[in-house]
Amino acid sequence: MFQADELTEAVVHFRKLFADGYCYVAAIPTYVGGHLAMGWATDNVKLRQASVKTIAERYRRAGRFRTRYWTPEVHVAAFALPRFIAEKVARAAERRLGAGGRLSATASRSRRRS
Repeated sequence: MFQADELTEAVVHFRKLFADGYCYVAAIPTYVGGHLAMGWATDNVKLRQASVKTIAERYRRAGRFRTRYWTPEVHVAAFALPRFIAEKVARAAERRLGAGGRLSATASRSRRRS
């Protein structure tokens, strides 16, 4: 995986500042390796769990404009990571948590500031 360290570090930093730090992927044929991981960070942990039905309804309300590559199904599937990327994200989560699965002192202080 290209830039694996950068992905892991980015997710660690996201999780210091937000309740949910993750990434999503897109197939980019011109990118070496084919997968491009993009950062995701939010304090609303439910956003990443939106169903196809929910995304489709939002799309309908937005006017169901024509898209060539995007669909509600592709949107939801973008958060289903290939194993080699999911392992990097999991490693970032382990670095974010202290002993016993609790937030590290640094992360806890960071969360209080927001």
